[in-house]
Amino acid sequence: MTKDTPVPPPDEERRVPHPIRGELGSLHRDGHVYARWQHKPTLRADARIWFSVEDDVVYLEQVHTHHPHETK
Repeated sequence: MTKDTPVPPPDEERRVPHPIRGELGSLHRDGHVYARWQHKPTLRADARIWFSVEDDVVYLEQVHTHHPHETK
């Protein structure tokens, strides 16, 4: 990391999108494989938004108001 790279404060770091691990971490669409990401938009980080990015399009897949059981 360079000195010009912004580092989020500790309380903001949990809100940075993270790749989903394991089998749920990839999505197969139209013969291509895409990474699946999750965003934790709440302060308690219990809600999740799952999405994937294809070129300049963001596909919202699922919105969970609490931690999804699939990733526990």
